[in-house]
Amino acid sequence: AFPFWLQSLPELRILVLRANGFHGPIWTPHTRFGFPKLHVIDLSHNNFSGRLPSEYFKTWNAMLMVLAKDNSQPEYMGSELNYYKDSITVVNKGIEIFLVKILTIFMAIDLSNNRFYGEIPNSVGNLKGLILLNLSSNSFIGHVPSSLVNLTSLESLDLSQNKLSGEIPQQLIGLTFLEYLNLSHNQ
Repeated sequence: AFPFWLQSLPELRILVLRANGFHGPIWTPHTRFGFPKLHVIDLSHNNFSGRLPSEYFKTWNAMLMVLAKDNSQPEYMGSELNYYKDSITVVNKGIEIFLVKILTIFMAIDLSNNRFYGEIPNSVGNLKGLILLNLSSNSFIGHVPSSLVNLTSLESLDLSQNKLSGEIPQQLIGLTFLEYLNLSHNQ
């Protein structure tokens, strides 16, 4: 089951539970979901299931803001005083890549290859800092949320292999940073 106690870690920025035997819902109405500083969450390749209700993303405060991409020296997670630097493997733009260091502006949600169902909540469109969103290989239904137009920093969007229907929102033309869009194998 999902370790709900993780939300009580106020400084948690990276959460990777990828490719384990986790199952069950990742949200419960009895738990007040926090993750105020979360930048990256990867729950892919598990057996998580259930719906993602609209309230789910509303307290992910770090992802609600777009961090400035200025021309100064890039900043990475981890302290300059420590030898250890954060590193993760992510699927970005359809390719698995190893990030030796993680830029502080990098924000990603990967819930792919699970058993989530129901509609993709409109509240995901509030996470304006997102650069990567992967909800592929689940059982999401309904339309591609038009609220995704608010994700102005988004570079990679993968909603493939679900049960989505309807038209692709024309408003997505406003996502000028979008380099990778995969909507294949839907309805």
